[in-house]
Amino acid sequence: MNGEYRGKRVDGKGWAYGYYVKGECSYIISAEQFYSAVVLPTSLVGNHMSTFCHEVHLDSIGQWTGLKDKNDKKIYESDILLIKYKDGNSDTAPIWYNDQAARFVFTDKEGGSYGIIVSDGNDIEIIGSIHDTPNLLETK
Repeated sequence: MNGEYRGKRVDGKGWAYGYYVKGECSYIISAEQFYSAVVLPTSLVGNHMSTFCHEVHLDSIGQWTGLKDKNDKKIYESDILLIKYKDGNSDTAPIWYNDQAARFVFTDKEGGSYGIIVSDGNDIEIIGSIHDTPNLLETK
């Protein structure tokens, strides 16, 4: 498992990417600033938090799966994927972490949960996220 996360910024300025830190609020600290952040005394964090991290909505925080799609984009938990199979079928599904299976999975149209395998010839592309484009999951 890796330690890279993203979360929707509370200030409405898109996504923040980096390390996840939880205190009174939830924060994402940019990877470049992580080492500066961890050495700050707790009493200074509140005064200087905005210089190196962003407050994010807790329900939007998702971890990087360690995988990339066909366009070399990192796949994060809560991304919506278009999965085109070798047999010509396809699924549109969000990626999520399954605690029982201890891995990231997606749920297909029939309700089955599967781990993502990028290298088996399937065509996988990020087409949105459950936070930005939930309408992509609506059934037609």
